[in-house]
Amino acid sequence: MSRNRADEDLIIRKPELQNNKARWAYRFLSIVFWLLFLLTIGAWVLSFWWAGKQLGNAANFLGDLSELKFLAIMMLILGGGLIVWAVYNWIRFRGEDRRRHRVPVNPEGLAQYFDSTAIDLFLMHGSQRIVLHLDDEGRITQYDISLPGDEPVIIRAEHGKGPVVSS
Repeated sequence: MSRNRADEDLIIRKPELQNNKARWAYRFLSIVFWLLFLLTIGAWVLSFWWAGKQLGNAANFLGDLSELKFLAIMMLILGGGLIVWAVYNWIRFRGEDRRRHRVPVNPEGLAQYFDSTAIDLFLMHGSQRIVLHLDDEGRITQYDISLPGDEPVIIRAEHGKGPVVSS
């Protein structure tokens, strides 16, 4: 499988090849976001402290646990039901693949889907760059392709008229 040059530019496999500007920008952004993360943690701690102070005595707050017990029981019942359902499905469908497999696509079927010819699709597939022009319904009306080679060759084709080669 050959890689496109544009794909290689997006991924830096050797950080030492980064220029200094990019390195400093990355470091600056890392520091900023780490500080935002720490600020968020500090805000959470401060809000819990403030909530405790507003509620007053924690003993009065935790005195009536009947609602918390009810919520805990409901969480256990619902979670247990989910686990039972997952185990039931695992036992029932273990070893079965019920998904339908996709039918392989041949060039003629793909050409029929795009309302084009197999030759057009063959040219598009072998091109180095392609620009598709679509109508409002999403059908290909025109395409411009450049073929790999020493000299750039651009092929332009309109729907139903066939390709025209220009350099």
